[in-house]
Amino acid sequence: MQAASVVGRVFQRSAVAAIAPQDNGASLERHLEEAILRDLITEERAPDEPTFRFRHILIRDVAYATLPKMRRADLHLAVAEWLRAWAGPRIEEFVEVEAYHLEQAVKLRRELEGDADSPERERAISALESSARRSVGRDDSRAALNFAERALALEPPVGEDRMGLESIRMDALSVLADWRQAAEIGARLEVDARAAGRKDLEGRAVKAKAGDIWLAVGAANAEGALAELQRARRLLTEAGDDEHLINVLQNIGYGGWWHGRLTECLEAWTEMRRIATEHGWHSREAEAASCCRAFRISRMTCLMQGGCSTKRTSSPTAVAVGSPKRG
Repeated sequence: MQAASVVGRVFQRSAVAAIAPQDNGASLERHLEEAILRDLITEERAPDEPTFRFRHILIRDVAYATLPKMRRADLHLAVAEWLRAWAGPRIEEFVEVEAYHLEQAVKLRRELEGDADSPERERAISALESSARRSVGRDDSRAALNFAERALALEPPVGEDRMGLESIRMDALSVLADWRQAAEIGARLEVDARAAGRKDLEGRAVKAKAGDIWLAVGAANAEGALAELQRARRLLTEAGDDEHLINVLQNIGYGGWWHGRLTECLEAWTEMRRIATEHGWHSREAEAASCCRAFRISRMTCLMQGGCSTKRTSSPTAVAVGSPKRG
């Protein structure tokens, strides 16, 4: 039961057999049958192989707590190895589980030895980063933030991988409306990205800073934010980072709308629509089309009334200064 507790509350027979090979097949079957009879575990319906569940999470926790920490670390690493072999080409579907076990192995070794093997730590960081990017892909910013911060807690070396994790963390904070913290990360990331020649990351950092300038409570500065957004636009265009550029264009359009510079906002939204169409991002294309339609309605109203105010009293949609969306 100790080995099974490392796999999780639900565990496959093959996982326990792989990480505790000292138990032969007959011995493992006997242990499982005894655990069922003692009402410690139950059988789960699974189409592929025998699968079991601890009757109560506290049973699993007690079994886990009785393991020496070094043994736990070894078993977590063994589970990660088993999972990769078990999943095969589908490992990306289970990368979040793999990341958890690798992370636990590294944390336990650090606690016991003061550090962990570099290859193990690199694998854990890589799996956590992959999990963060998968979370971004499904628009789960809280999960992306969680995975990115866990990866950074393992202290990846200074370089492009670390900057990539900081960028994910920054974008997630922007989406979750923590503009100030996102801007603080952006200020550091801008310097590091410029030194590394990464215009894409530099542009994303400038975009995050613009969000805080635009929406800072008691100190909002729309013109200053728009100037930063134009700078982010140039950097992202040069880098070919259309995924983030499209978000910048949307906000530049909002700024033009608010200040009554309707030609400026139409130009930004038209470019936004073109990029979305090229990439097949249909939801973003629809947003851009809606903004352009609002512009044309406003222009027609102005012509009918004989003139336009220098500022719009409302924008066609809410300001969206967070990370990019696709779909």
